Order: sequence, then C-alpha cells, then structure tokens
Amino acid sequence: MKVLIVDDDIATVEVIEKAVDWKNLGVTDVFTAYNVASAKDIMRRQEVDIIVSDIEMPQGSGIDLLKWCRDHRFDGEFLLLTCHESFDYAQHAMKYRASEYLLKPFDVGVMQEALSKVIVNLKQQRILQENSQYGKWMRKNKRQMYTDFWLHIFTGRIREKREIFGEIEKRNLDLDGDKNYYLVVSKTFGLEKAKEKLNEDFMMFVMENIYTDTMCGDVTKNRVCGFNETDGYYLIAVCEGKDRQVGDLERKCKNLIDAYQRILGMEVTICISKEENISDFYESYRRIKGLIEKNVSYFGSYFYEEESICEIEEADNLLEIESLEKCFLEKRKMDILSMLKQKLNERVHRRLLDDKTLKLLKSEFLQGVYLFLGKENIHFSAVSKDENLGKLESKSTQSVIDFLKWANYLVDLIFTLEEEVRAKSTISDKINQYIAEHYAQNIGRNEIALEFGLTAEYIAKIYKKETGNSLNEAIAEFRIGQAKYLLKRGERVSQVASKVGFDNFTYFSTTFKKIEGITPNQYRKQKKQS
Repeated sequence: MKVLIVDDDIATVEVIEKAVDWKNLGVTDVFTAYNVASAKDIMRRQEVDIIVSDIEMPQGSGIDLLKWCRDHRFDGEFLLLTCHESFDYAQHAMKYRASEYLLKPFDVGVMQEALSKVIVNLKQQRILQENSQYGKWMRKNKRQMYTDFWLHIFTGRIREKREIFGEIEKRNLDLDGDKNYYLVVSKTFGLEKAKEKLNEDFMMFVMENIYTDTMCGDVTKNRVCGFNETDGYYLIAVCEGKDRQVGDLERKCKNLIDAYQRILGMEVTICISKEENISDFYESYRRIKGLIEKNVSYFGSYFYEEESICEIEEADNLLEIESLEKCFLEKRKMDILSMLKQKLNERVHRRLLDDKTLKLLKSEFLQGVYLFLGKENIHFSAVSKDENLGKLESKSTQSVIDFLKWANYLVDLIFTLEEEVRAKSTISDKINQYIAEHYAQNIGRNEIALEFGLTAEYIAKIYKKETGNSLNEAIAEFRIGQAKYLLKRGERVSQVASKVGFDNFTYFSTTFKKIEGITPNQYRKQKKQS
C-alpha cells in the first residue's frame, strides 16, 4: 500500500508522516506534498492507493484534488481533513466518494483507526475486482443494493419470508433470513437549526455516517437505513442479537448522543427493540416509532423497548386549577413555572410521563391562561397571532424542555399584553380611527373587538364610558357624515348607501332620517338647490 499526504501546513504533514505506524498498517511508501500541483505530479509518477488531504489550501483545495483524481480514474481511498467550519464546504465532496472526514487538530489514534478501516475496505474491493467482473460490479453497487433492500423491508413492500430469502440470495447480501436481529431506532430533533449551517443532503450523509460508524463500528457496513418522515428524521441500525451486550450497547448510544450534539448540535432519542426476525421489521419499526413519540421522558436519551411506557392510567387532574388561576391573577410567574416543573419532574423521575400526559398538562395549563385572559377582557387572538409562540407550541409536547420553553414564553406574553391593556387609559381614539378606515365594510363591535384583541362586551363598555355613545351609534354617525359629503357632490342615493357600508337601502334611509331629521333624498335636493 502507498499513501500520499497533502497539506500546506508542513508541521501537520510531518506529524502524520512520523506519528502513524505505517509498517503495522501494511503501508510500504509514504509520499508528501504541500499543494495540489505537487500532489498531481506525484500521482502521475506513482501508483498511490490512499490520499490523506487537507480541504482548505491556498493553491487549490482538497476538493479540487479529489475531483481531479476521480476524473483521472483514481479508484483508491481519499481521506479529507477538515474543521467544524468546513462542513458546508466539504459537502461538495460527496459525489466524488470521499472515504472519510477527519476533524482537526490531528489525532494519531483517530487517524490510525481511519486508515485501518480504509485499507481493509480497499483490500476487500481489490479481491472482488480480481476475482470477477461481477465482483467489480458488486463493489460499486453493493451499498445501493442494501439500501434498496432495507427500504423494501421497512416500507412493507417485502414482508413474506419466502420473498425475503429470495431478495437476500438474488442480491448476495450478508444477511441470514432465519437469524434474529434487533433494531436501534433514533429520532433526531433540531434539524432546522442544523440546516442553517449544512446543506440538507450533506447533513443526512453526515448523520448516516456517524450512526453507522457508532452503532455498527464500520461505515462500510450496510445495515443502516434513514427515513425523513413528516415528524422528524429516523435512522435504523440492524444489529446482530449476539452483539446486544448491555454495557457495550449503552456506551454506543451515549457516544451517538454526544456526537450528534457536539458535531451537529442536534438532540436524538434512541429506542432499542427486542430481537426479531427480518420478516417482522415492518411492524417493529412502526411500533418503535410510536414508543419514541410516547415516551417523552426519554427525550435526548436512550431506552430499551422493555423499559418503555405502554399505557398510563389517565389522571383526573394534574394541576390545581384554582391555585393556578390565583397565581395568574397575582402575576406570580415563578410560582406558575415551579408548579409545572414539579409535576413534570415527578413523572419523569417515575417514568410516568408520556405524550398523552404532557398534552393533558398542556390543556389544564391553557385553562388557567383562558381564565386569566377572560377576567382581564383580553381576546385570545391577541396571543395566538404571535409567530414565535406558534413555533414553540408546535414542539411543546415533544419534551419537558420544549414544554417549559413554550409555557414560559406564553406567560411572559399574556402578562405583557395585560400591562399594555391597563396602560391604555383611553382607546376610543384608536377605535374612531379604525371606524374611519373601515366604515365601508361590514363592521360592528365584534370585528372591532377582534382587531384590538379584547372581548366585545369589554370594548363596548369602555367606549361608552369614554365617549357617551355606543359603538353602533358611532359607526352610524360616521357613515351618515360620509353620506352627506357624497350627496352634496350630487351622487345618487342608492349608490351612496352602498359606498358608506349599508347593504339595505331602507335601513340607510331610516338611519339617515333618525340622525339628520330628513331623508337622504330631501337632503340631496336641499343641497342641490342651495
């Protein structure tokens, strides 16, 4: 085996060259280059099996070198060195089949492990290539064949044992149709935040590689399948029953959770199924998905199917509504949140928190919110139109943390609205302005109340108190005032009625006469004569 190291940093090249135990890996020659041009010269003169290259270099990037190699039919392994900030740049290497991405600063242990894997993979590929043309074809298409097989299994297109055996044999897959396996299913949260930094396709690629490497021990193993479902991104690892050693499995799950958080900034919940045959995987996957959704208390952690919550006896009430209402009326935010935290922590500790319980708690909490808003004469529409609240609410029942974020934001929002309402000693001017802008439309106290986020009864009462007129009187007087202006201009009475918001001519005439003492026609004639 021959290796080429490419990096514009001379110190990095020297460290890799001297620190790695090349002899133990079976590497006979190590070449070095400090830019892409020099690397190409070496490639023209030497048969290189593995290239280790930095991505960002001033005289051409590692991506450029990788593309050049593939264009010139270099079929060896290519390891890219990168930093966190380079992930979005590295995504373009996917289609050129980069073998692995290693994070800087350089770690000799990680490097040796990565090299060991690619060397084993390279040897296997060449054995297949030497043996037959079929082997060459298999090497290029093997991963896709596994992916197609798992997609057929987990979508239920292949479910009968006879069909499963047939597909395994036809595809020459390293699977035993009689053997039992267990599924390690994960649901990833926080995709939106990760998409701000990474291209979506590349993000999925990174996620699958992390998952495969952590759970299967080798990114070349083809026992991982991903599904971008409507409620999140799911990954499934198919693991052999003999590997289910508690200590080792728990370590792998912890490492996976840590890697997703550290590298991608995402949370992941993992459920490990019971051992089952491939013919049962379709039902198993759907069952495990339901358990992840239900077992809210395991958010950001892992659990075995045997430990999961199946059904919890529904409590009559989780919160004391009277106490909650009192806290709202006295605006004791910390007491409200403490009440919620106490109930949640009790159930999390006893593993008695599922999605139904969290939804029930949310419903009871909202009762307290509605009671407070009702007593303060604030319409809930003033709260619900807040965009940030909507985003938080959509995630509020997926975890305890998300629930408390939503509740905290909602409490702050309604207390702020209450203070704004109290600060408005008079709102009649704003109501008059609204009438002036919308008099031609079908408006009444309900429409005005909705606009100001208050109840119809409250806004009518306040307006009467401040002006001495009812809202209906104010609307009618403004409309008739506009009608008089139009009639002076000589417009027809029927047209005027429609323009100032009356859809009934008789009602318009009656209202006009009530306010002005004469009919619209009489008023129009008087102004015409004068």
